[in-house]
Amino acid sequence: MTTSLPILKTKLNRPKCFQKYYRRERLELLLDKSLSKIATLVVAGAGYGKSTLVSQWLNNKKAVWVSCDAEMNQPQVLISYIIEGAKLVSIDAFKHTSSLLQSHNDISYDVLTKAFFTEANEIEAQTIVVLDDFHLLKDDGIKDMLNTFLNYPPKNIHIIAITRHDPSVSLEKHRLNNTLSEIRMQDMNLSRNELIEYAKECFNRSLAKQEADLLLEKTEGWILGCTQLINNKSLNLTSSTFKTEQFNSYFKQEVITRQEEDSHLILFVCSLFNRFNIELIRECLSCFEKEVSKHKIVSTLTNRSNFTISLDRNDEWFRFHHQFQEALADYFNHTLYIKNRIKCLDKGGKWFIRKELYEEGIIKLLEGGFTEEAIKEFQCFRYALLNTDQYSRLDNILALFPEMEQNSNIELILAKAVILENQGKYAALASHIKNLHLQINVQELTPHQKGEVKVWEAMLLFYAGSFNESLQVIDQAIHLMESYASSIITFAYAYKALSLNALGKGTQAIKMLKIRLDSLHINNHQSIARTLIAKAILYSMQSDLQNRQHVVPHVIDISEKHNFYETLGMGIYFFAEQNYRTGLYMQCEKYYEKGLEIKHLMRPSWFVYLLGIHVHCNLIIHPEKVKENIRQLDIFINELNSENMAQFKNALLIEIALRNKEFNKALELNKITDYNVYPPVFYYFLPQVVQLKLLLYTDNTTEFKDFYKTAEPFWDYAKEQGHKNLLIKLNILTAESKYKQNRIKEAKDYMQSAISIAESTGDVMVFCEFSDCTINILNLLSKETKPTSFIHYILKTIPIDMKISEIVLKERDLKLLELVSNGYSNAQIAEEMFLSPDSIKKYLYNLYQELGVKNRTGAVLKAKEIGYLV
Repeated sequence: MTTSLPILKTKLNRPKCFQKYYRRERLELLLDKSLSKIATLVVAGAGYGKSTLVSQWLNNKKAVWVSCDAEMNQPQVLISYIIEGAKLVSIDAFKHTSSLLQSHNDISYDVLTKAFFTEANEIEAQTIVVLDDFHLLKDDGIKDMLNTFLNYPPKNIHIIAITRHDPSVSLEKHRLNNTLSEIRMQDMNLSRNELIEYAKECFNRSLAKQEADLLLEKTEGWILGCTQLINNKSLNLTSSTFKTEQFNSYFKQEVITRQEEDSHLILFVCSLFNRFNIELIRECLSCFEKEVSKHKIVSTLTNRSNFTISLDRNDEWFRFHHQFQEALADYFNHTLYIKNRIKCLDKGGKWFIRKELYEEGIIKLLEGGFTEEAIKEFQCFRYALLNTDQYSRLDNILALFPEMEQNSNIELILAKAVILENQGKYAALASHIKNLHLQINVQELTPHQKGEVKVWEAMLLFYAGSFNESLQVIDQAIHLMESYASSIITFAYAYKALSLNALGKGTQAIKMLKIRLDSLHINNHQSIARTLIAKAILYSMQSDLQNRQHVVPHVIDISEKHNFYETLGMGIYFFAEQNYRTGLYMQCEKYYEKGLEIKHLMRPSWFVYLLGIHVHCNLIIHPEKVKENIRQLDIFINELNSENMAQFKNALLIEIALRNKEFNKALELNKITDYNVYPPVFYYFLPQVVQLKLLLYTDNTTEFKDFYKTAEPFWDYAKEQGHKNLLIKLNILTAESKYKQNRIKEAKDYMQSAISIAESTGDVMVFCEFSDCTINILNLLSKETKPTSFIHYILKTIPIDMKISEIVLKERDLKLLELVSNGYSNAQIAEEMFLSPDSIKKYLYNLYQELGVKNRTGAVLKAKEIGYLV
């Protein structure tokens, strides 16, 4: 190891600030906190004020400053500078290391570094060692030194490495152990308030918020860029189109033109993409006849002059500061490389799509003018998105295509149909299908395209009540579609089942779905989940809650495991609805919270209906929260811009107004509500029922002609579909109408019909959704029946007085209650819950305190009273 080590002492001087210094208190606080750690990394590109920040912060602190450069790329040279810098702050602790460095004999790396770190550990005063421009040190020995320091740090030494990119040593362990502090470019960026203060303090220039925002948009908070723009007194900072030619000129003259030809090629390729990695760059460079090495690509990306920003800690993806990107685009528009632009966009676009980065791939193909290619690629991957419930993503990608193509190309039209159906925009979908038929006359369709068209035809026929015809068209669709369109085929089978059910063949529909499930491969998880959902829908139509409850857990399990958010959302809704309907409304909150987490990933209509169930629950237990529910619904509907959802909200508001007996408000809302926009298929909350309530509760006559006339088609529909819950509601409403006409016997007969259906389904809460007449009729019937009858059970279970319960129980308490109500002893409960009998005793005591009871019987009765047990 050579030991001739001349020292240039000016490299030990901290940099000065040649203008008025703007103190960054936010960053200085981060540096203060960093002293409790082993080391600090300050990582950002040129012109971010890294060195100035640290230098100014060091005032009145004991610190060694070393300005690194390429000549220090040897451990003994760097150590020599650190030792010399230590002497400047009166630290003379490195006598043995200094003698080794002055020796004429070759000294090994191990001997030198062990001596250096041993003596560094003997320094008693807290000392900061700053290595400025650390990115210039690339020697493996220096990397080993840094590793040694991080793993075995001297007790009173704190290193600050100021660098333009992360050092090439492993930092993950230190990040996990929280022993490393990092200040990065996003921290160094000026905030709006800081920019306004900086302009005022250092340049005596007052910036309005709009001006500051425009500056930040252009510079991303890069302090050098902000400085240049603030200094330009003639610059109009109020215009969003202001030019920054001085940046382009600076980058061209000082950075771009000074680089080698190979680097020019690399920079040209990068200028075409918002983000890039080495593999993408190499793919595009194949368009040129010149071979460029991977090493050259890496060195160009990490060149200190290029404003490269790493997008991840593994340095896999990069982008440029957008001002540098703009300068590159401007520069290469006037070079010979421009002829390769189209080829690179084609190569790059297809590369992105192969990597399933579909959005970026389509954008680049369209930028290159490859519209037909983009549509072909879209055709290849759109089923992959559908088969994994990525409807929102599909919608975003579709929006990238020109509107003319969206309205004329059959693939794009079919994709739009899927999106409209998913969003519940059935009126728009019907109009869209008409447009699709116009295109069919001029385009040759593939079999699966024809099949897909027929699926939408069949769905609209179903909603029109043409069930036989719908069934025939669905069978044609299934026959035509190819197997890889599994999501569409499963959708078709669901509507086949619904059509069969509407024709009174519900049992046959369930058998058909079972056969479908048996035919699916065990790994076809999405189709399995969707087919199970179709079964759950049929059971919902029939109010067969028991069988549905066997299906839904499997849906949840598959959906959570494979991130199928659409079917997961449906399963969550079914759980919440089941708990509400059967009187366990206190348990619905947890399902709503789960739905809230994935509301933008699940099918919008299911989240809206989940919110509807939440409103029903809150009307009973927390009426004060209903207003917040409606606010959330408003926000969600506005995001979707869905007319159907808006009409649903109006119906829900009418429901709330009727519950509160605000009849004038309900009538005003009625004027702007279309109850038939959303087809009543299988959901619990039906806007059409609200319309019937409104007609009944606001009609001052005794004949209720409008009510009976409007109800007729819903009776037919409920019987056709086997929709038992709707039948319960129609019977209750008709019973109320008879009661209002003083036709008591007929009122009791209709209510008895509702009760009989409810007893077979488990529906309890439905009886508290109507007027006081329902309670009156139930009381009349209760006098004629035994105390053990279902009528008494209903009256006991529903919260007739609508008292608000403030008791909120944990999952563990709910399990305890369930086992206690089933007669389990403490020992049996302990075994079931894998706890000790003493723990069970303690938990039961706490539960009694929470419920305000003294024993097991009291706990069970209280839990039933407040809706935790049935």
